[in-house]
Amino acid sequence: MEVFSGAALCLVAVLIILVYRTVRAKKRYWRELVHIFVCCIGITVPYVFSLFTESYFLNSLLSAFYFSGVTWLLYFLVMYVGKLTRYSRFAPYHISLAVFGTWAVIDTILQLVNPFKEIMISYTYFPEYLARWQYVLLPLYQCHLLLSYLQVGFSLLLLGHKIWYSPKAYSKKYSVLAIGIMVIVALNAVFLFQQDKHLFDFSLFLYGLMAGIVLWFNNRYLEQGMLQDARTIILTELENALILFDNDNFYVKGNRSAREMFGFLTEGNQEEEYTLESFLKDAGFSERLLDVETSCSFQWSPKGREEILMYRCDFTVLRDNKDREIGKLFMLTDLSSDFDLLTGFYSESAFRKEFDAPREADFYPCGVAVCDINHLKRINQELGKEKGDQAIKSLAEAIRDITPEGTSYARIGDANLLFVCGKTDIFKMRELIGAIKDRLSHVSGFHEPLSIQGAISIATTADPLITKHAKDAVKSMKAKKLMDGTSAHSSLLDSLAQTLQESDSCTREHVKRTQILGEKLGIRLGLNDVDLSNLALLCLLHDIGKLGIPLEILNKPGKLTEEEWVMMRSHAEKGYRIAKASKELSDIADLILHHHECWNGKGYPDGLAQEAIPLLSRIIAVVDTYDAMTNDRPYRRALTQTQACRELMRCAGTQFDPYLVSEFIEMLKSMDMFDEKLNQELRQQPEEVQVKPMGLEEEDVSKDRNMYEVVYTKYDLDENSRIVSFDDAFTQMTGYSAEDVKAYQLTQQDLIFPEDLADYLKLVDKHLTKDHEAFLEHRLRMKDGGVRYVYCHGRQYFDSVTRSPRSQIIATDISKSISVSTMIDRERESARRSLQRWEDSIRRDPLTHLLNRMAFQNDVQLKLMDDSTTIVFLMFDLDHFKQYNDTKGHKFGDELLAAFARALSTAVEECGIAGRMGGDEFGAIISMNKSCTREEVERRVGEIWSELMLALQKLDDTVTISQGAAIASEQVHSFNELYKRADMALYEAKNKGRNRYAVCADEE
Repeated sequence: MEVFSGAALCLVAVLIILVYRTVRAKKRYWRELVHIFVCCIGITVPYVFSLFTESYFLNSLLSAFYFSGVTWLLYFLVMYVGKLTRYSRFAPYHISLAVFGTWAVIDTILQLVNPFKEIMISYTYFPEYLARWQYVLLPLYQCHLLLSYLQVGFSLLLLGHKIWYSPKAYSKKYSVLAIGIMVIVALNAVFLFQQDKHLFDFSLFLYGLMAGIVLWFNNRYLEQGMLQDARTIILTELENALILFDNDNFYVKGNRSAREMFGFLTEGNQEEEYTLESFLKDAGFSERLLDVETSCSFQWSPKGREEILMYRCDFTVLRDNKDREIGKLFMLTDLSSDFDLLTGFYSESAFRKEFDAPREADFYPCGVAVCDINHLKRINQELGKEKGDQAIKSLAEAIRDITPEGTSYARIGDANLLFVCGKTDIFKMRELIGAIKDRLSHVSGFHEPLSIQGAISIATTADPLITKHAKDAVKSMKAKKLMDGTSAHSSLLDSLAQTLQESDSCTREHVKRTQILGEKLGIRLGLNDVDLSNLALLCLLHDIGKLGIPLEILNKPGKLTEEEWVMMRSHAEKGYRIAKASKELSDIADLILHHHECWNGKGYPDGLAQEAIPLLSRIIAVVDTYDAMTNDRPYRRALTQTQACRELMRCAGTQFDPYLVSEFIEMLKSMDMFDEKLNQELRQQPEEVQVKPMGLEEEDVSKDRNMYEVVYTKYDLDENSRIVSFDDAFTQMTGYSAEDVKAYQLTQQDLIFPEDLADYLKLVDKHLTKDHEAFLEHRLRMKDGGVRYVYCHGRQYFDSVTRSPRSQIIATDISKSISVSTMIDRERESARRSLQRWEDSIRRDPLTHLLNRMAFQNDVQLKLMDDSTTIVFLMFDLDHFKQYNDTKGHKFGDELLAAFARALSTAVEECGIAGRMGGDEFGAIISMNKSCTREEVERRVGEIWSELMLALQKLDDTVTISQGAAIASEQVHSFNELYKRADMALYEAKNKGRNRYAVCADEE
């Protein structure tokens, strides 16, 4: 008996340890597990003590605790099973649990009453038996047994219901627990009803075993077993096709979806016979997958099927925790819902999902191109929708065949097909578009050869979002379609261009010439496709505001008056409003508004200066002025090409961007359509050419700020307010001629805006009731609908000649008054300062406060146009800056760049310009006397390098600088040429070991 008692006490100790560990771990259902363990302890301890007592009452009391523990053990088992099967969410379960709980409470009370009055069980003492006290079951004990078996049966019912209705892969976890409970209950029943009276009660060990099974099931099987089951489910039941090969590249297993997809991949394939290499060949995958060491993803479409199916294949090399290869796994995901069924390209939503974030840095520069079939609507209408679909499919096939491997495709919109090529520049993309156009032109079966419109945008690490570039490319393509005279989209432009042609007979040819020149200059400058399309539109419509200018002013052969100049200059704002009102033209509205701004800030309408003026507006200013100067106009004869180029050079830095002028003239020299002698003529002594810059009026002569002549008009009204007489200034201020006054029978009310008329009459009556004079300030309505603000003095008098009352009006233009002029000057000065701060922020690099690349390039080009000095171009690069940045952090890297910028600015501030070209690359120029020899130049270059090295050594003695220099000459006199030569010298210094400088050799 001592052996069995010791075993029971060991069981108690184990149960206490399990309770402690369960409470600490607090895994799921831990509270129910703790209740079950406590009940097991409550069963075992009383039973062990009952073995050693000879007291009938004490044995009966301990047995009451023993049987009550069994009741509550099974109650908590029901609670655990309910939560495990998730039936605890339903009301019938809670009702059943409440019934069991109430019954358990009653059973416990009866068990505790039994020692005092035997109503459930009695005991017989046998001192010779191992278990001295033997049970004698009374009829009421059957209620205890019924409760116990009902609780067990209810638990098995919940588990059985879950097993029946769960998928086979999930039913196993419930059946394991159900079988364990049934085995324990069966053994307990055998012992209870058929035991030898002298045997030890093994039930308590069975209850402990039940607690152990539940614990193992909860903490081990639900985690480890279900993980293994999940793997089985994934491999066998997942809709994605999975194919597994071992580390020796032999076939291991393929799930059902894989076998259905690849008919050759059957269970009959022997593992040692079917290899990865054979699979790649049979499936049509690239054999380069044999060399992949980690993982990769690609798109795959089965061949030989009528319908287009698209799959994403994720290939993974599986490795263990010691980085040893243990197998290779293919997973194929059906992407048909994300793909357009006609072309096999991404759908628009899938494309945006795929490219909604930047890619890895080595993916850039990335080309994004959009192609669209011209006249697709006409094809659909005349030949039918099937022919239209055939045209789209032909375009998709051409794109897929011509573009390189790794290209991604999408169909956005009805017929807009897009492709994305990584590591591709704009020149390669243009080649691809050209090849696609050529391929499509040979497609037969249509009334005419198929043609497309294409547009390109290049994504870089600085501007990486591909979806944004896709939008830009679509915008560019729409602009090109607007320019296509045969396109249905061009009707708006045709109407505007025709109307402009009728008002200015020179427009059509002028537009053609500016478009040719603008496109060539844009390509030379490296503009992207979006900007080239907008530039073409701008060439066509930059003067669209002239539709609102009277023809007599547009075609006036002589000099324009001040008022006419005001009217003429308003065409930029009128053009802006016309373009802004159209969705198709809104992108170029700001470009139209600013195409008469000047580099020095003295243009109109906003007085922008330098880089604050949009680039395309600066380009059209140069191209438009050149074409205007080289062709006859109503007010002057055409200039020669040489004269026009000299005029552009003269106005570079004041009216025009100096860099654009330089590039434009270099472009003209390279064009066969222009005079071959242009280059030589420009090097000769300049001619005296008196040409007024286009779009600029003469400077106002200085006036005495203390005395002004007032601009006013005086006119008389009859008793009906009709104008009966007026002076010469009346036409200037109102726009109405004598013929207009007579023909319209003009009245004073006609000079007031309708919305102001009621207030005007009310104020006039108010003044005239007190006196015969009235003083007002109001808006005067001009003939063209324009506004002029005036001070108006009116008086009533009696005309003795006509014998009738008259009124005399004197209207003074208040814009000419001293007070208003002073106020306007103050506002202009404030606006000028604000504009200057804004323009400085555009021209300066935010980290170093040096000129940014564009501003530096423009300022350098302006210096190069001055032949009085020798210009030396310097390029600087901090050696191993990336390593410095990675080691010490970006904060210290930025501090180093800022320190170098300060040192560079100090080194060249007296005679040069410094700028940041990008990253850790800087540029500068210094101006030296024309008489300086090359040795003096090299000495000065070396001094600058030494000065910079000394400044940086104080900050960090590990930092060194490489420097390259190039000297401007008659052969090398443009920014791009100097930059290229200085860059070559810089890399020569780097190749020789860094931490040195080099000067580019003279041009032969």
